[in-house]
Amino acid sequence: MKWVGPGFSSGAGDTNFIRCRESERQELLTFRQGLVDNRGRLSSWEREEDKNDCCKWRGVWCSNRTGHVIKLDLGGPSFGPHRSGLSDKLSPSLLELNHLESLGNLSKLHHLHLGSFRYHMKAENLDLLLHLSSLTHLEMSSVDLSGAIYWVDIIKRLPSLSVLLLRECNLFSVTSPSISFVNTSASISTLDLSYNSLDSTMFRWLFNLSSTLFELRLGANQLTGSIPDAFRHMTSLQYLQSLDLSGNMFSGKPSKLLHNLRGSNLVELRLAANQLEGPIQDAFENMTSLTNLDLSFNQLEGVIPKSLGNLCNLQSLDLSINFFSGNLPHFLHNLFGCAEDILESSFLNENQLTGPLPDIEGPIPSEGYPVAESTTQ
Repeated sequence: MKWVGPGFSSGAGDTNFIRCRESERQELLTFRQGLVDNRGRLSSWEREEDKNDCCKWRGVWCSNRTGHVIKLDLGGPSFGPHRSGLSDKLSPSLLELNHLESLGNLSKLHHLHLGSFRYHMKAENLDLLLHLSSLTHLEMSSVDLSGAIYWVDIIKRLPSLSVLLLRECNLFSVTSPSISFVNTSASISTLDLSYNSLDSTMFRWLFNLSSTLFELRLGANQLTGSIPDAFRHMTSLQYLQSLDLSGNMFSGKPSKLLHNLRGSNLVELRLAANQLEGPIQDAFENMTSLTNLDLSFNQLEGVIPKSLGNLCNLQSLDLSINFFSGNLPHFLHNLFGCAEDILESSFLNENQLTGPLPDIEGPIPSEGYPVAESTTQ
């Protein structure tokens, strides 16, 4: 579907050009009243020549076939609202997001981006989303959702949702009056819930998403227990390419997690800063698509397996701050095997590797020599 929006030709010379729907224009104007725009970022919403066609307004995207508003992007960059031009002095109606219920007539809206305001926006509930039945992308990162205790119930009722980004939203444990394994939001492929305070009740909702997940980021939460237990219902992860579980309290052996990931084309795996322990053995020997592997800040031990040298697509490897042992030159010889030309960074510091640093022909990773502060002799 083609979009008409900022930077696109307005088609003013074409008598068949479709303008935005008047009812949706009025909805957006009502929503606009809740914003304080000190830098004039939304000045196009008020320009005389554009005020009657919301498809020409900044941040508004329309279908050039139907004229429906299908994308609304008012989010600021990650460093805060001041750079985006929208003041942090928002009206109480927008701070509570209650006024956003006026978006109810935008049933064709596909994208909604209200994220990255660093807690300058707050929502006591997400009821406004119930009216957006066509929503596929929802970005509300850094919006304070601590009061939206039934947020999962709302998300489950968005059947077309594909991308959900709720990073750093003050989310706590999953509370729902009807929490179950049943989901209507089973189309989600990209999910980022990092930097919240979610516990392992999260997995009661997640398991039914496993067949569609492409990217899953749950880093920096309060997830506990063994990783296999957490993923025991997620038996079909064949499409998963990025998995970030770093900064939690998972325990056990990583090799058991990888049993669930057999058959996947995992490209990125981040398990740093957990409580993983024991040897990794040949857990990664079949994960030949990996480009980024981070197992740092754990309690892993034993000899680093030869199979890591067979990961020919590896660009970044971090095994630092563990208890790995063994012969350093032998491992480095394996590591700089087939991945020699593309490996950009590797960290092995603060382990118990022994042996002299060898002379390695070929390029050195851009992050420097691949080992520092290890025990060598």
